[in-house]
Amino acid sequence: MLLSILPALDDTSSESFTSVLQLVESFKKQLNNDSHFWQCLFLCIITSPDKRMGALEWCNKNLPSFNESSKTQDEQSEAEKIDPQARKEAILASLPEEAKATITPEPGLLLRALCEGLKDCNVLVQRGFFDLLLSRIPLHSDVLQVLTTPQDRETLILYAAGTVLLKDMSLNRRLWNWLLGPEQSDGQSTVFSHSTAASITSIEQVVKSPMDRLQYFETYGVQNLTTALFSLIKGTANSQSVTNQRIEACKICVAIMDKWEIGQLIVPKVLIPILKVTKETFENGSEEDFLNLLKHATALFDSIETMNIWSDVYKMAKEGNVDLILFILRNYNVEDEDMMVTHIPLNLLASISSN
Repeated sequence: MLLSILPALDDTSSESFTSVLQLVESFKKQLNNDSHFWQCLFLCIITSPDKRMGALEWCNKNLPSFNESSKTQDEQSEAEKIDPQARKEAILASLPEEAKATITPEPGLLLRALCEGLKDCNVLVQRGFFDLLLSRIPLHSDVLQVLTTPQDRETLILYAAGTVLLKDMSLNRRLWNWLLGPEQSDGQSTVFSHSTAASITSIEQVVKSPMDRLQYFETYGVQNLTTALFSLIKGTANSQSVTNQRIEACKICVAIMDKWEIGQLIVPKVLIPILKVTKETFENGSEEDFLNLLKHATALFDSIETMNIWSDVYKMAKEGNVDLILFILRNYNVEDEDMMVTHIPLNLLASISSN
């Protein structure tokens, strides 16, 4: 029934829009306002791309907000510190009934619906679902940080980060502000639509300066995004071929370097694993796969500061990973003047002196 009604909500200027909203609300009440309605709505979003705009308009008006910060360790009770399940139960008990219904029996279905909205082919739908994330489920929300499984959380963050590959500035702004918290300029928000601005007060209280934004990402996002990228590098993140997933990881890493708060924490952790799987593809994969992966790995390699690259090379030398070093020298651009004059001689001297 929802699938037949949702298309009527696509156009908010339609004369029937308000009447259809009331019809859906009455249908929801007939289901006693329980979780079954929300499960059906999220399944409509997941399975039916042509119904997502209508479902998005409904969510804009009715999805509960989970815009609450996770407790710090000091704020947690002794029972919550000892028993994570006690903390989950305490969080659930603090939620309004409508919010509980939305994430019952667990919030995974909500997150998967958001993932499908973020990868929709219609950029307006993508922006709308990003606005939902910003306004209702910020990165510091207890729903994401405590109630959600690590796998679902990492999947959502990976789908959100993947939008950066579309090179849409409006999506990029939404991504940065979801990962870092909202950026303020002259006392006013620079990125949020009218549907989002009303719901971000608590995030603004958490994030007040560039350094605060870095700490925000370190606290709530860096581990999950790093793990999600590792799953792409391993080729286990989705149903694409292993090589295509590794290429996607390279592209995302290059793109997120535009935001120093994110790039400086993520890229150093994934550089060596990417170099290793590129060498692995050279040894065990097809020539076509290797050349495609090498092209994108080289773009990442060339984007990184030479000091960071050669500090990693020095660590490889200390670990005796000579084969990987030789692979780098043969296949990547190491003829930069700074590398030839400064870093390669220093690495050779350091390696000799350590022996």
